[in-house]
Amino acid sequence: VQAAIEAKTAAIGALAVTVTSPVAASGTVTVEQGDSYPVAHGRVGITFQVADPTHALELDAEGCTVILRLDQATWTASTVASNSGGYLVTFTPTVVTTSVLTFPQTYRLVAEYAGSPDDVSTLSRGRLKPNVNIPAVP
Repeated sequence: VQAAIEAKTAAIGALAVTVTSPVAASGTVTVEQGDSYPVAHGRVGITFQVADPTHALELDAEGCTVILRLDQATWTASTVASNSGGYLVTFTPTVVTTSVLTFPQTYRLVAEYAGSPDDVSTLSRGRLKPNVNIPAVP
């Protein structure tokens, strides 16, 4: 068990994580406050490509939960799919979960592994910027 934990923590800081949906080249994720991001209707959700070609992180294993932690919210990944480069981690926030976002904030993409309260790996950090709704004028 110790070796598995060390293998996961050794990758921290060495990972290449790319966001492939509402994002600028800088890595800033931009969402519309009060919008939903389902995979249906042409939306792709908010998808991170986590570079891990050896799949040492086991992000798609039972007992692993990938979470996006924000100052104002915490989202759990809706899907984690293995591919040749590593993993595609997709979040599909809802109207309710984007409505609470009122200011630019940092995000932290983390993997939490069941079985040990101390087994958490930070995969990436960045900025999330909500485009705040413009109130209707009476």
